[in-house]
Amino acid sequence: MQPAVLHSPGDDGQAAGGNPLRITDGTWTWAQREPARVAIRCDGRIVTYGGLAAWSNSIAADLRSAGGCDGRPVAVDVTGGPAFLAAFLGVVKAGAIAAPIPPGWTAAQRKAALDLLQPAAVVTGRPGDPATSVERVAGREAPHAAASLAWESDRPFYIGFSSGSTGTPKAIVRNHRAWLNSFLAMSLEFEVGMAHNVVIPGDPAWSFSLIAALHALFCGYTVVLPGSAGTREALDLACQWGGVVYAVPSVLAEMTRRAGRLGSVCDAVSHIICAGEKLHAQTRAAAQTAFPAARIFEYYGASELGFVAVLGDEDAATHPGSVGRPFLGSRVAVLDEKGRELPPGQAGLLCAQTEYGCIGYWDAGIVDAALDHHGWQTVGDLAVRDESGMVTLAGRRDNMVVIKGQNIYPEAVESVIGAVPGVSDAVVTGEPVEAPMHLVALVVPSRDADELASRGIVDHCRAHLDGPAVPRRVVLTSELPRTPAGKVDRAEAARQARRIT
Repeated sequence: MQPAVLHSPGDDGQAAGGNPLRITDGTWTWAQREPARVAIRCDGRIVTYGGLAAWSNSIAADLRSAGGCDGRPVAVDVTGGPAFLAAFLGVVKAGAIAAPIPPGWTAAQRKAALDLLQPAAVVTGRPGDPATSVERVAGREAPHAAASLAWESDRPFYIGFSSGSTGTPKAIVRNHRAWLNSFLAMSLEFEVGMAHNVVIPGDPAWSFSLIAALHALFCGYTVVLPGSAGTREALDLACQWGGVVYAVPSVLAEMTRRAGRLGSVCDAVSHIICAGEKLHAQTRAAAQTAFPAARIFEYYGASELGFVAVLGDEDAATHPGSVGRPFLGSRVAVLDEKGRELPPGQAGLLCAQTEYGCIGYWDAGIVDAALDHHGWQTVGDLAVRDESGMVTLAGRRDNMVVIKGQNIYPEAVESVIGAVPGVSDAVVTGEPVEAPMHLVALVVPSRDADELASRGIVDHCRAHLDGPAVPRRVVLTSELPRTPAGKVDRAEAARQARRIT
């Protein structure tokens, strides 16, 4: 007797069992097995797996009819979580490469992204409009490199833009294999088991939220997204639905501050997963108070590398400044400029070989190789490994400031400032920017801090840092400037420091 063959809905009769596994296959499988299962909750609206599959298949059919599957990317310019996810899955289902346009970008940034992508089509949609539309972009030939790719797990399905916190955002190319490997590793490393709800307060157009949402849909979970209130309702969603919460550190910090003001304690959250920046010790402690049943994981990675290191509760208690041990499936090394591995305790270039990294950068249809360092990949972060293999970041090569001939990494200074009681967050920059003569620190006081004196911060730095690394000025501010993805915007912080004297 021949085994039953599962046909993926809307796949033109091709059997999923005879094709390489794709990141969309889990969603279609649940749509067939349990079409009434809830896939997405948002603003009081429910989208079932069956409804999500039908919605995505409709977008895929529109895209094929419009001729948007010629090898070029398809830009996904859709606002609103459920509509965005349906559009993204529809583009991938059609066999095209989905390229989300990040929310919050200016008109100039959006134009630059579209000029770089040269998309075959643009899928658009706005809140309040349940429909999406596919606009064919004519007048350009499909690049040979993209059009000739075979349908296989190594084929690109996604082009994501980095957040641009250290420079011009890059268009980073991912394939099915990398994220399928990520899904497996996420399930094992975060120990989420059969989660029911996955709360994702960030916009799914950013890669941190997108991979969380796609992993949840692949596994048959319910994705809970914010509505028009955005991240302001993150705490309410977490308390109402519980389960797993994915939040960048700045959003988690706001959730804990609100929980503190309201006196809220939420036992329904089982896991909190953070990435994007190092989680501040005070934010972790506040999260443990607000969500006492939650296990807190933070991972270090990069758009180019995928998952590199992970830090759980036990390791955070014994190595509070670390970003953790190597993620499952990742090899990590600290190398010098010649590619030689450095001994424990010595700072060098943090490099990785992972199963999750990008396959290169998109540049007008050509996939250029990702940054290579003697056979390893790196994004320029500096780190130290201890004898047990735990990794601690020492700074970013691009952020280095030279003052009086001394190389200073702002992240190291920020770590020292962060240990001062009453400090919620901090960023350090050189001034003047063009030829730094000293450092200035922008510091956010904790809401419960009775008094935070600038002189006390400077004195603390003098006790722990060498002369040029001690900030000359400390500026207290209510919040740090951030990119749309939630990372500190260092360029804007430098401009803000100049305005405040």
